[in-house]
Amino acid sequence: MIRIGITGKLFMAIFATCMLVLITMHWGVRTSFERGFIDYIKQSNEQRIAMLSHALEGEYQHYGNWDFLRNNDQVIYQIMRSFEQNQNSESRPSMPPRGWRAQFWVVDQDNNLLVGHSGHLPTEASRSAIKVNDQVVGWVISTPSEKLTRNADITFDQQQRRTSWFIVGLSTLLAAAVTWVLSRGMLAPVK
Repeated sequence: MIRIGITGKLFMAIFATCMLVLITMHWGVRTSFERGFIDYIKQSNEQRIAMLSHALEGEYQHYGNWDFLRNNDQVIYQIMRSFEQNQNSESRPSMPPRGWRAQFWVVDQDNNLLVGHSGHLPTEASRSAIKVNDQVVGWVISTPSEKLTRNADITFDQQQRRTSWFIVGLSTLLAAAVTWVLSRGMLAPVK
């Protein structure tokens, strides 16, 4: 049986404390990052939905009905492209990064699908009313962003995860080295 001396015991006590602090900090930072990033994506999508809703209000006023939009995805894509083209030329709040991170639908006041994926509309969804003359004429509906879906978002998250584990590894080595020096130095006067 190997007997651990007082230097080894002191090393283990200090190193275990360092590891507990390191793991707790890593967990806290990762959790905070993941929640913050998802919240950022949610806000980004909600802002885009509100902008699309506002643009469709103008189009509805111009045409007087939804015939221009019914089963015509190109109109929506043109509106979305115009957001990005006008981003730099107008003095409005800056838009979130390009790209929709969630599925969306446009429905009329009776919830008849005008544009979007076929199938059931999600029950837990973000809705932005399309109003003309203070009357709801339709809705822009978007799925909630509870997870990362775009490749760029997933890649960014993976990079952050790799970087944080690299930092944990370096911190562990540094903690071990400093703990070893301290445990030997603290006991030198006793020996």
